[in-house]
Amino acid sequence: MRLQAGMFERSTKLDVTFLRCSLCNVELDKLDDLKAHLQMEHGKVIHNDVTNYMVPFKFEKPGFHCVECAAEFGEFKPLFEHMHHHYRNYVCDQCDAGFVTKNARNSHQARHGYGTYSCLQCDKTFPSAQHLSSHVTRVHDKVKMSRCHLCLEKFTDIFKKAQHTEEVHGIVQPKAVCSACSREFKNHRSLKIHVKRDHLMERRHKCEFCEKAFYTGSQLKHHAIKHIDAPKSFKCSMCPKAYDRRKTLMNHMRSHTELLQFHCQMCDKEFMSQVGVDYHVKMKHSATSS
Repeated sequence: MRLQAGMFERSTKLDVTFLRCSLCNVELDKLDDLKAHLQMEHGKVIHNDVTNYMVPFKFEKPGFHCVECAAEFGEFKPLFEHMHHHYRNYVCDQCDAGFVTKNARNSHQARHGYGTYSCLQCDKTFPSAQHLSSHVTRVHDKVKMSRCHLCLEKFTDIFKKAQHTEEVHGIVQPKAVCSACSREFKNHRSLKIHVKRDHLMERRHKCEFCEKAFYTGSQLKHHAIKHIDAPKSFKCSMCPKAYDRRKTLMNHMRSHTELLQFHCQMCDKEFMSQVGVDYHVKMKHSATSS
């Protein structure tokens, strides 16, 4: 019997600390060893072509250790997130990150987009209200939600907690390695920034004076200094006017391209709005009429 696609929406966490065959009581080290043992020694049918959603863990010594690469973590959550690197059932098509389940991959991919939920306190946007709320709580409200399981000290995010566990408790976090260029980073946050900036070429901060765009707002501000007191380089192709900003020029161009529906009854000059007509009459004809 084949398992239908989409049957599993979540992974199964499996404790393999004392792994034994229930048929012959032999001890085995890994889940794959158990599968091979059942197949070869007991003639059991194992469907190896089925996507594996079972993620194994061992708790035979203090701390949280990866069963695949022996990496050590301060708590279980980062260990479980680390296991995505070993069980790459679904892969992100933008940064090649692997995930156990499709839901985890889809949640990750949503973060590549700029999102529609904007933070009112900074220029960041997020793919969901939940992501935005988490950002505000952590970054702007400075709420300490991450707790060290060894000394119970609280931190504003998991990265500060990881730094604490390494410096105070001696638990070294595994380095994050870029799959595109093999560069190593101290944590996954630094790796994520590297991938977005250097490989995905993400440039959200666009200069309003020229065509250039930048990864961070600070880079844009540093660049914008070059435009201060610069000559007006955005010239209108239909009249002699020139502007220092492209946006201002585009607004001006509407006066040449849009339909002029409002007319001055005193000189028949055309305008885009009645407000324009009223201002023109006040400035040009009020002195004449008086």
